Amino acid sequence: SYGPLTPVLRHPTGGPLKPILERIAQRLTVSTGNKIDATVVLLLWTRAVNVVAVTTSGTKERIEALAKVSRLPDLLEPEEVEEITRVGKTIHFRHYLFGVP
Repeated sequence: SYGPLTPVLRHPTGGPLKPILERIAQRLTVSTGNKIDATVVLLLWTRAVNVVAVTTSGTKERIEALAKVSRLPDLLEPEEVEEITRVGKTIHFRHYLFGVP
């Protein structure tokens, strides 16, 4: 999957997934003792549904944070994976950098 973080990073309001991802991120932050945000939850979901995530960043800190996600165990509950999948299917959102429709 190229750009799996688009729903969180590019959607003007975060869409219908935003509250779900934030709720899960809060649970994981408490259970792991590490700061987990919505982008980490989406990357964990991508992995949970057996998809390889292709993402990029121009900052060293973000690249390091993305690398840490690959070393996390599978933290999502099956019900959370299903909920993200189900709600994610309710809206189609694409973001184009160069004004392509």
